[in-house]
Amino acid sequence: MSLHAEVQRFYVHQLGLLDDDRPDDWADLFTPDADFREVTGTRLHGREEIRASVRRRHEHVVTTGLDFFRHWLGMLQASATPAGTVHARSYALAMYTPADNALRVYVNVVCEDVLIPHGSTFMVRSRHLRADGR
Repeated sequence: MSLHAEVQRFYVHQLGLLDDDRPDDWADLFTPDADFREVTGTRLHGREEIRASVRRRHEHVVTTGLDFFRHWLGMLQASATPAGTVHARSYALAMYTPADNALRVYVNVVCEDVLIPHGSTFMVRSRHLRADGR
């Protein structure tokens, strides 16, 4: 399997965890010392801080009724580095369908990750999200 296909498979799994209401399992795919820069500019350090943030965001989705919250990732670029990490860049949409059935985009971001191999998959060492066009 090509590197691109392996990285895409990882993201399908990771984003699927969010879409299936499994924020803790999603957070487990970050390294213990991971760095995460949210689209708001907030910097999180470490898996547990990332876990706490995604739990809060998940509760927000549930309490505000953002039904059928889904993620879509495209335009993936993945390249291996001499150090053995993988740099990945993609566009991601977070969207939801409220009760009126009109799809709404919650946010459109550019996602830049550093992934490290972990068995037959990857873990995220760092993630930087920024609003597309910024």
